[in-house]
Amino acid sequence: MATMVSKHWTISGTTCTSSGSQLIILDLPPTSHAAKEHILRAFYATHIEINCLNNVSLDPLQYSFRMEEGYLEAESFHRPLPDHMATNCNCMKCATSRCPCRQQILPCSAFCKCQSNEHLPCKNPNKLIYEQQMN
Repeated sequence: MATMVSKHWTISGTTCTSSGSQLIILDLPPTSHAAKEHILRAFYATHIEINCLNNVSLDPLQYSFRMEEGYLEAESFHRPLPDHMATNCNCMKCATSRCPCRQQILPCSAFCKCQSNEHLPCKNPNKLIYEQQMN
């Protein structure tokens, strides 16, 4: 069974690598973590509405809310991109040391231009190192 995270990265990868198309962040599905937090808040709101005449209450802090200056706010978890996704390059095949990914000793990501070129494979040697570390 695929997780929302794998769907998220699959869609972003195919969108980035399709020739002539660009990634639109708002078109990506939420990550599993973001979906879980949303479901908790939706459950809490539904419970409050269904039980508004009863004296049944839930602790909102247990349902992805936090107290901020006396007000309830929805928790938001913005996880930074992993290091290997934070840098992208505009190289066609990453064959020179001018490639930003090579300079930072990082593999090219789905957001790099070299990943959209099917005819010229990426020559970044760090991709192999990263794949070996992941296995």
